[in-house]
Amino acid sequence: SIGVDGQPQLNLFLYQVSQNRNADWIGRESYAPRVRNHPTQSRSNAISNENAPLAINLHYLLTVYGSKDFQTELLLGSVMELMHQTPVLSNEKIQESLQHTASINRAGLFSQAIESTSLPILTEQLGQVQITPNLFDTEQMSRLWSLLQGSYRPSLAYEVSMVFIGDQNSSL
Repeated sequence: SIGVDGQPQLNLFLYQVSQNRNADWIGRESYAPRVRNHPTQSRSNAISNENAPLAINLHYLLTVYGSKDFQTELLLGSVMELMHQTPVLSNEKIQESLQHTASINRAGLFSQAIESTSLPILTEQLGQVQITPNLFDTEQMSRLWSLLQGSYRPSLAYEVSMVFIGDQNSSL
């Protein structure tokens, strides 16, 4: 709950991770140039022996809090506008955001993890990241809030697609 003096805020909840089945062919196709240069195997045999990166969809619930009249609605509208204007995240924008977030708290675990990671390689593995709204009806939203065991707040659901785990050269 939020008190009278509470600041307006956004909360982002990851509530589901699912496999992106539509990305299977994209992952396989990305191996084609490397496999063509393999002299001892046919292309189809080589592809079947490779592990394509795991393509996943991340399902988020964005919840808005505010204590003053229309604060929640204005904040929710602003977020919807921003998400509508930026439906695709470029590798450069993701890298810039990760660097900025890590610089805010240099002593935190996230900052340490970013410092020990090659951001260009990490963001290159992601491919194109697309953000789309999941417009739930009242029943679906009610079920989601029941699952979260919380009191309902004005919310939006978004799906972030084409997030890859692993790459062509990893052995994960």
